[in-house]
Amino acid sequence: MKIYSSIKKVVPYSIGVRLRGLWQKINGFYFKGSKYYCPYCQHSFRAMLPGGFNLPVIKEKKIIGAGYRPNNVCPRCYSTDRDRLIYTFLKE
Repeated sequence: MKIYSSIKKVVPYSIGVRLRGLWQKINGFYFKGSKYYCPYCQHSFRAMLPGGFNLPVIKEKKIIGAGYRPNNVCPRCYSTDRDRLIYTFLKE
């Protein structure tokens, strides 16, 4: 993480935004498929990125819907499964 923070200090914000956009497009192309669909960016993928946290308190308290999930984040727009659910609910 130290490298990431030092790069952030050197690279201007506007260039960083463009680099992130380019990385999102590359990720979207790499994960292209038909198994999962993202209503935000309207693209289909063979897999989503993992996300969430593996904290002991989540298992201890048996919190439903929390924790680490293997297919959680869209590789193109970085929306989470909850974001997509709320978006779809509001749209319908």
